Amino acid sequence: LTFNGTLNGRADLIVNSSGDTTFKAKIGNSSAMNSLTTGGGGTTFLDAGAGTGFIAASGNSLTFNDAVVLLSTHTITDTGDITFASTLDSSSTGTYGLTVKTPGTVTFTGQVGATDPLYYLRVNYNTGGPTLGPINLGAGVTTSSFPFHENDRAIAEGKTAGECKLVLHKGKLVGASIVGEGAGDILQIVGLAMSNGLKLTALTNFISPYPTRAEVVKRAASAHFTPVVFGKNMRRLVGLLQRIP
Repeated sequence: LTFNGTLNGRADLIVNSSGDTTFKAKIGNSSAMNSLTTGGGGTTFLDAGAGTGFIAASGNSLTFNDAVVLLSTHTITDTGDITFASTLDSSSTGTYGLTVKTPGTVTFTGQVGATDPLYYLRVNYNTGGPTLGPINLGAGVTTSSFPFHENDRAIAEGKTAGECKLVLHKGKLVGASIVGEGAGDILQIVGLAMSNGLKLTALTNFISPYPTRAEVVKRAASAHFTPVVFGKNMRRLVGLLQRIP
């Protein structure tokens, strides 16, 4: 099932297909949809060709019950909830990105970028409003953070507001959010790691110049392993080793 042209109008659209559903043009760009729901066990492809895709709904929700694959970079906006109930991938590793904007709740139930990582995933990014909705992540998803106020370069410059947060799915790097001075430049380190499918340990092992703000990425990655390295079992092992004559 393929939609070659634009979709507009204050209406509820439900698309159920066991095969592929492809949207090849903007949705709700001139008149936002009321809601959009896909399902049926197939795959939804978002393809805007050489341009940037756009999906807008106003009032109810945007729900993707089937797997979603980006064939182009997209921005999705809504005034209600946005749900990705299955997986979310780029059609080519690290090529296409997704920006999601809404004051409602954004939910990712399935894995993000597990097959082909996205170039970026921005949730409630530059919404232009004071109200940002919460984010629900699926099972096995954790975050690991490091604040700028513990970074020596930030302290020396007196600009300590912000943090680096890495998003992990069962220990695999699937996304990141950085807020603070120089965030855009620092984020490129994470983008490079994701585009090349590097393990989280690659971020903990890389040699970072000192003092630089980019160290927050290394420290955020290291924070993921802190419970293991400094946990009860490790302290017990160190205690036993200290008893060896």
